[in-house]
Amino acid sequence: MADLSDQRLDPAQIAARAQRLAAATALVNDEARSRRDVEEAADLLGLSLPTVYRDMRAVREGCTEARDLKGRGGYPAGRSRLHPRVEEIIRTYLLRHHLVPAKPSVKDSWEKIGALCLAEGYGEPSRASIISRLQAIPLNFRLRRRIGKNAAEAKTPRPGKYVVQQPWEVWQIDHTLADVIVVDAVHRKPIGRPWLTLVMDVATRMVAGFYVSLQPPSLIRAAVAMDLAVQDKRAWLDDKRMAHVQAWPISGLPRWVHSDRASEFRSPWFVNALANQNTQTILRPSGRTRYGGHIERIIGAFMGKCRLLPGATHNSPATRGDYDSKSAARLTLDELQHWFAEQILGVYHNTAHMGLAGATPLQAWTAATAGLSPRMPANPQNFRFDLFPGVTRILGRQGIRLFNEDYCSSELIDAYLRGERSVVVKYDPRSLARIYVKIAKDRFVIVPLSRPNGEDRPLWLYHASRRIAAATGQRWDPLRARQAQRRAEVVIQQAAAKTDRARRQADRLRDDRIATAAPIIKAPPIDDDEGDWGLNA
Repeated sequence: MADLSDQRLDPAQIAARAQRLAAATALVNDEARSRRDVEEAADLLGLSLPTVYRDMRAVREGCTEARDLKGRGGYPAGRSRLHPRVEEIIRTYLLRHHLVPAKPSVKDSWEKIGALCLAEGYGEPSRASIISRLQAIPLNFRLRRRIGKNAAEAKTPRPGKYVVQQPWEVWQIDHTLADVIVVDAVHRKPIGRPWLTLVMDVATRMVAGFYVSLQPPSLIRAAVAMDLAVQDKRAWLDDKRMAHVQAWPISGLPRWVHSDRASEFRSPWFVNALANQNTQTILRPSGRTRYGGHIERIIGAFMGKCRLLPGATHNSPATRGDYDSKSAARLTLDELQHWFAEQILGVYHNTAHMGLAGATPLQAWTAATAGLSPRMPANPQNFRFDLFPGVTRILGRQGIRLFNEDYCSSELIDAYLRGERSVVVKYDPRSLARIYVKIAKDRFVIVPLSRPNGEDRPLWLYHASRRIAAATGQRWDPLRARQAQRRAEVVIQQAAAKTDRARRQADRLRDDRIATAAPIIKAPPIDDDEGDWGLNA
C-alpha cells in the first residue's frame, strides 16, 4: 500500500519510479539473471543495490503500480549524521554565543564550534551543518535574542484584527520621542528631541488630543493630553491662533482608554480620575505592541512626515547618512507644536483612510456621531485636577506643607476650623506656585504659596536646587531653598548659550511657565491675634 506522501509525487518522480518498476519486473522475469545484472541495473538507474533488490521483492509480492514502490532508501531523512556530542556542542554554542546582541557572523561561530569539536577529539562539522542547525531554531526566537522583542514581534504572523464600531468606545493613548531636533527660542540652537503624546478614537481614527513638550513621559503628560482630548476644542484653537483650521469636533468621555503598561497609565491617580467619570482603563499585555496597532501606525505616519523637517533625525544612521540633524535644526518647540497641529487637523483628518473604507477620519466621525451627544464631565475643572499627580497631606494650623513650601488660603482656614485634617492635594509639576486641595467630596480649591517667591518654578527645578544645596553642604530650609532655586535658574540661563542641556532646561522652564500661566491668588492677611498661620511675612 502506498504511503500518504506518495500522493504528492510530481510527474518526474512518478516517471522515475516507473523506470524502477520496469527494471525490477525485467530482472524478476529473467530466470538467468546474475548479481552482475542487478548491479548494472542499479548503476543505470542511479540506485543502490539494496534498493533494486527491494523493488524486485515488491514485484514478486504483486506490486504493479509505480506509486507503490518505496522511496529511494538510503540514510533516513531528518536523522543527523553528526555525533550526538557534536550536536550538543553546536546547539550550546549557538544559544549562548551566536544568538546574542553582538551579532557574530556565521563564519566566526563556525570556526569556534570547529575548534571546540577538535579539542574533544571529534571532526569539524561543515559550515552547511551549522547553518541548517541555526535555521532549525524558530525565526522569532532568533530575532528576539539578536535584535530584540520588537523585531521578533514584527516577524510573527498575527491573524485577525481589532475592530471597534462605535465612536467614544475605545480611545488609545501613547507617547513617542519625535524624530526631529528642535532649537531653543532665545539662541536658536539645538536642544534635543521633544516628546509627542497622542490620544485617538479607534473607531473613527480621529485624533482627540495631543501634547508636544520637552518633558519626558509622565503622569502630567498623560493628564494634559487626556484633558485636551475630552474638552471642547474651540478655546484651544483660539488660544493657539488656529481658528483657520477646519473644526476639531471630537470631545467627550470615552468608555475605555487603552494604553501600554507605562507607569503613568498604571498610576492610581490616572486610573481613578477616569473611573470617577465611568471610563475604564485597559492595559495591553507587556511587550505586545500589536495590541496598540492603531495608534502605533498613526504615530509612525507622523514620524515619517517629520523626516521632511529641518533637523530630522530619521529612523537610523543608515538612512540619515551624512545629514547633520543638529546643524540643520531650525524649529522651536512652539513652531513644531503648530506644525503637528496643522498635520493632524488639516492633513490627517482630511485624508482618506483604508481602514475606514476610503473615508477620512473627519467624515467617519461626522457620520458616526450624527444625532449623538458627547458625555462630558460634570465639572471639567475637577476632572482636570483629578488627573494631576497628588499626595495625601494633613491640614495643619499653618495650612499645608509640600515640597518644603507652605500653602494656605481662606478656604483652607475654613476647612481647618470645620475639623478637616487629612486632605487630597493635587499639583502640577510644571508649576509649584499653587496646589489644588480637595476640601469637600467634589470640590477642589486653588491654594497659593503662603510666601510667594517671585517667578514660578517647576518641580524639576526644585529638585535641581536641592542637588545644588546638597553639593554645597548647605542645610535645607525654605529661605535657602528659594536662594538655591534662584541660583539654579541663573546657572541654567548663563549656560544656555554654551551647552545643549542648559538650553533645553531653559526652554523647558519657559514652556512650563507659559503652559501654567494663571493669576496667582494671594493669601488673605490674618491678624496675629487670630492664629499663627504664618501668613504675615
